[in-house]
Amino acid sequence: PGMDGLALARMVRKDYPNIPIILMTGYLSEYSSGSASEIGVDGILKKPFKSAELLSAITKAIPV
Repeated sequence: PGMDGLALARMVRKDYPNIPIILMTGYLSEYSSGSASEIGVDGILKKPFKSAELLSAITKAIPV
């Protein structure tokens, strides 16, 4: 509560530096690519998104 996705990503990244992070948002303008890149976010999806877009983001974040 009281925290946006970028703040949560910062906290997660601090404690778990290697975990992939994909943000999902209805307001893409809130997440500047610069801020997300600084934190190390692996992907950002704008809602609504297609399942193929989610699969693509996951595949990029977790290469086989």
